[in-house]
Amino acid sequence: MSRHAPGSVGFMQDAAARVFADAGIDTPRLDARLIMAHGLQRDTGWLIGYPEAELTTAQSSHLEALISRRAAREPLAYILGRKEFWSLEFKVSSATLIPRPDSETLVEAVLQRFADRDAAPRVLDLGTGSGCLLLSILHELPRAVGIGVDRSAGALRVAEDNAERLGLAPRCRFFEGNWFSALDNSGVDPFDIVLT
Repeated sequence: MSRHAPGSVGFMQDAAARVFADAGIDTPRLDARLIMAHGLQRDTGWLIGYPEAELTTAQSSHLEALISRRAAREPLAYILGRKEFWSLEFKVSSATLIPRPDSETLVEAVLQRFADRDAAPRVLDLGTGSGCLLLSILHELPRAVGIGVDRSAGALRVAEDNAERLGLAPRCRFFEGNWFSALDNSGVDPFDIVLT
């Protein structure tokens, strides 16, 4: 039971949390808050400050669609279109895998290998997806350059968008194809690091 008026932000958020709990979602209240903020294009602080704000019919319909997707166990990152990795926000889509926290150990290993932040390694990321590995390394090593390869044109569009948004596009290129064959006749130099 919600303490908020029907049709309000708070009422919808409480209802979403109940739906998610019934669906077995591990973090029903958090997911409800994030979906509400995303669906209303507001930050979570706004939700706290304005729980009695009245939803329009269009807003309610949009939120109900997002809630249904999550209740059907669609990953939250796909619904939100983003996922944090290495303290950076990455765009994701159904064309990419969702960056996993345990993959950050690969970034850590590269940074240990190149402890001198002035190092300028050449990085190859095979199966780049969202570009999270390559771009996180480029973010940490300002002189590093890299190439991401993926067989999915959709994934490459996401990776290119992430590179642009993070200001790293001048230091990386992306190629469509299968693993090393995507680099045939590309004229690229040898790599110091290969990630997969």
